[in-house]
Amino acid sequence: MPFIDVKASCPISQEQEAELKAGLGKAVALIPGKDESRLMLRFTGNCHMWYAGSQEGPIVMAEAAIY
Repeated sequence: MPFIDVKASCPISQEQEAELKAGLGKAVALIPGKDESRLMLRFTGNCHMWYAGSQEGPIVMAEAAIY
């Protein structure tokens, strides 16, 4: 089962979440034997994040694993 964990320093709207889900579903289908029907996603917005010593701008991190 593929799992993708997306964290963002900004809010993630339901519309953005749906768009991300669709795009990630297409991307996971590129992995042989995997498709969106077995994909687990987690979206977390409004995280306190730093990148390169700064909190400026939206910062997004995605972690992927296949179990």
